Amino acid sequence: MNYSDAENTFKKYKSNILGVISDVSFKIKPGKENKITAGIDFCQLVKSEDANIPFLLQSSDISNREVADKLGAGF
Repeated sequence: MNYSDAENTFKKYKSNILGVISDVSFKIKPGKENKITAGIDFCQLVKSEDANIPFLLQSSDISNREVADKLGAGF
């Protein structure tokens, strides 16, 4: 799944989503390089639509925990 797919899926099903799990980095569009902050951008989008949706950010880079904390997401 890329960012566009994630955004479209979220917008289509947001009234039925119980929570989101995302990697911090993933592709923006098919065939493009991974964007280091795509998961963070997606978390911001989800939280701007509904701050109460649980969001879990995954990353092997422990420094992303601080970013997750600031966004109100689990890590």
